[in-house]
Amino acid sequence: MNIQKPTFTHIISKVNRSSSPGLPELRSVRTRYLAEVERFYLTELMKCTSGNVPNACRISGLSRSRLYALLHKHEVSRHM
Repeated sequence: MNIQKPTFTHIISKVNRSSSPGLPELRSVRTRYLAEVERFYLTELMKCTSGNVPNACRISGLSRSRLYALLHKHEVSRHM
């Protein structure tokens, strides 16, 4: 499976810097990075399982309800 996680520079450039001219708050960076990594992972998971939820749950270690919640949260379709 080829998961291309976003680079740190990529995430920093997307986070709002209105509070200071330097680096954004760690919380903002962490939240954004986690969201992007989850989305990439879920997309690859759905591709490699052809949207088969039981297989995706087995591979990822997620419960069915948690998998569906994350797919909905990140707007990732089961049908890739």
